[in-house]
Amino acid sequence: METPVYKDFKNFGLQQTVLRALDDEGITCPTEIQQKVIPLAEKGVDVIAKAPTGTGKTLAYVLPLLKAADVSSKSVEALILCPTRELAIQIGDVIKSATKYTEGIRTAVLYGGQDIQRQLFLLRKKPQIVVGTVGRVLDHIDRKTVKLNALKTLVLDECDVMLDMGFIGDIRKIVAKTHTDRQNLVFSATIPDQIKTLCSEMMKDPVTVSAECDGKELPDVKQYYILLKDSQRVECLKALVEKYSLKRTIVFCNTKFRAEKLAQAMKSKSIK
Repeated sequence: METPVYKDFKNFGLQQTVLRALDDEGITCPTEIQQKVIPLAEKGVDVIAKAPTGTGKTLAYVLPLLKAADVSSKSVEALILCPTRELAIQIGDVIKSATKYTEGIRTAVLYGGQDIQRQLFLLRKKPQIVVGTVGRVLDHIDRKTVKLNALKTLVLDECDVMLDMGFIGDIRKIVAKTHTDRQNLVFSATIPDQIKTLCSEMMKDPVTVSAECDGKELPDVKQYYILLKDSQRVECLKALVEKYSLKRTIVFCNTKFRAEKLAQAMKSKSIK
């Protein structure tokens, strides 16, 4: 499908309030994935976008959703599913920033670990856009606090990560609660066979686009890994901190419990 290539957000016909908010953030020129996705999304086309983190993919689907949002609607018009609470919060922040001068567009961000009463309060405001992790959105559907009968657009962000986390079955359950004439936008760093199968089930004549990170914007990062037994990890981390005199270090853990346990272990070894 032939689509125009725009080098300025003003060419997309976005609300002036949204353009003003983007300008506040110093965002004036669309990235490659934004140039490719936004015109297609505005036409209501189903899109499979192969795009890793760092390509500007969030605005690629958020901006068309904001342009299409009906401020008088009391129904969920757009649902954005993502794999983690951190990404859900990040997407919610992007929407909040882009709509800070726009009245009438309401958003609810739903994820596990958050006070359910807070989420119910947001849902009672009748948001047009819902952002959420798969499990929590499915929970609200079961509670009948989220209804998708009027859904116009479904976005799957980081679909390959959701696949790796075993969420494909739950995504199918959510899709089954929507109309078949909705628009679908799938964003994924990789497109394995299972995602191709899912897309063939839920999409109509999708257009596939891709974009890569601009290498000029990426820092020069060297990566190493060490194979360890679980019992060796604390001593190894301590040794690395001391050997390389590390002043600022980020350690990612797979659960809140492990993060707290590791922090306590480091403190016991006089590492702040």
